[in-house]
Amino acid sequence: MILPLVLLLQDDLAPTQARTCITIGHLTMAVRLFQEFQGRFPRKLDELVSRPTDAKSWPEGGFFPGGKLPKDAWGNLFAYDSSQKEPRVLSFGADGMAGGSG
Repeated sequence: MILPLVLLLQDDLAPTQARTCITIGHLTMAVRLFQEFQGRFPRKLDELVSRPTDAKSWPEGGFFPGGKLPKDAWGNLFAYDSSQKEPRVLSFGADGMAGGSG
């Protein structure tokens, strides 16, 4: 969650990038809250809003406000990498492709 905050300090950050960084921060907090309640990180972002069958407890509306996952500022779904010790929420930017431009 540090990365979005660091990016927001850049003077040349476009408003679309800033909105996306903020949303990444919100999703990252939801992932951590899920982990606190469930004892594991979500396998996919959908588990923040759709109760998994193995859920120990479930807050009304799930772990993300509004009960649905947001899209990034370019209208793309966020990516989620849970393959590492600390999962990451990612946006691939305007072109929606890993390693792309924009």
